[in-house]
Amino acid sequence: MRKIKKASGIFLFNSENKFLVEHPTNHDPNFWSIPKGLVDEGEDLFDAAKRETLEETGLDIDTINYKLIQELPTILYKNKRKSLKAFVLNTTDNLSEFPFHCDSMVLYVNYRKIDHPFPEADYFKWISIEEGYNVLHEAQVTALNML
Repeated sequence: MRKIKKASGIFLFNSENKFLVEHPTNHDPNFWSIPKGLVDEGEDLFDAAKRETLEETGLDIDTINYKLIQELPTILYKNKRKSLKAFVLNTTDNLSEFPFHCDSMVLYVNYRKIDHPFPEADYFKWISIEEGYNVLHEAQVTALNML
């Protein structure tokens, strides 16, 4: 039996009740994701979510004013190969001018090493919960239903 990969991410809400999403490079223009990624062996789930946010957006969660609002139950993806642990945070900081950028590179596509790595994410924006239902992956939509 194949081991389920654990992913961890953050729904970061601003004072306008919008949350941060990123566009995965080379994906459909209408597909967005919260900052998230695989948890390293032995890594705390919240620490993993903060690390992935830093790698994928350039935002160090520990440098902003935030309040942990909710730790959502773990969600199993439909393919049953991966799970998502999401955390909901609110910030009062104005991050509208923050220079979001992705330092995390895609090195493999379809399990094959590629010659020209590229950033995992290429655009960032703040969206409403309603917008999230139309652009997020099914596991993240399930998480939205738990808010």
